[in-house]
Amino acid sequence: MPLLTLSQEQLYELNDAANEVLERMLRDGQDAAEIKLGALPNLWAALKAVRLALLGTLDTPGMNELEPRVLAAIASPKRKA
Repeated sequence: MPLLTLSQEQLYELNDAANEVLERMLRDGQDAAEIKLGALPNLWAALKAVRLALLGTLDTPGMNELEPRVLAAIASPKRKA
């Protein structure tokens, strides 16, 4: 796997974009392709990697609030209406 170098500003943009999509998936559900491809677990792993790179920890109030919601949605995916 090639090494990827990103600026802090780029990491913040990726964090914001991933968080927006994650919140949309939690709120509205996922379509069949997203569920089949495991989009939510993959996005969750990516968001955690970005936040760890930005903050040096995942033990934050925001992540602690978000994690149970995401894990519940992964365990029991909600289909988009």
